[in-house]
Amino acid sequence: MNRLVLLALVGALLLSACTPRGGAASQQAPDPPSSAGESAPQSVAPPSTPQPAPSAAPVFVEDEAFYNDVLLVYGAIWEGEGDNRFLRSDYAGLYYTGPWKGPDQLAYNGGFFQWYLHMMWQEDITDAQRAEKYKSPFGEGTGWFFPEAYFETAVQTYFDIDTETLRKNQMIYDAEHKGYYEGVGGIGERPKVILEDVEKDGDLRRLHILLQSVGGGSAGKKTLTIQLLPGEPGRYYYVGWDDRT
Repeated sequence: MNRLVLLALVGALLLSACTPRGGAASQQAPDPPSSAGESAPQSVAPPSTPQPAPSAAPVFVEDEAFYNDVLLVYGAIWEGEGDNRFLRSDYAGLYYTGPWKGPDQLAYNGGFFQWYLHMMWQEDITDAQRAEKYKSPFGEGTGWFFPEAYFETAVQTYFDIDTETLRKNQMIYDAEHKGYYEGVGGIGERPKVILEDVEKDGDLRRLHILLQSVGGGSAGKKTLTIQLLPGEPGRYYYVGWDDRT
């Protein structure tokens, strides 16, 4: 009997040694802890790409270059080189016209045709292209013919005048061929164009000009008036041309 009790106690002790402590043998142990001070990784949004600042509008400056442009468009060209470079009236343009106040006067006296003739020669095209673009429908040797689309767009860029007024001069405008025409004419002396000073009056600018003979001496003093266009930096209209004492 005592032997049986002893065997039972030994079996119980053996079973107890084979069972894991703290629960069933099938339970998995938890994952080992991370290293000291290490936290679980977190998703980080990539840094936003900086957007370029909007480009600033070009600053309009009333400088020598601006006023030279005013004189060039009116009918001047550059001549000479280096320190001897100067502005001189072109073979066509508006330096040859008499005084005018209001662009409608230029529509009636043919001034716009002479002005566009000057502008035509400033175009960056070949002579062959120019001859084809402005070919006269009246035959060879009859002068230049300016299609209304080219002529009116250019004039209305620099002069405040409507299309109806431009076309009223039937000596210049040809409705049948839809363009502007004037016979071949001559020119007078081509003086230097010298800007002496600029008088500012609100949005008006009066350019006091000396027309000087290339050989020396004065060919006349003039005032060319332009109007700066509000809200359109660098743009202007020609509004008058007058004698000056």
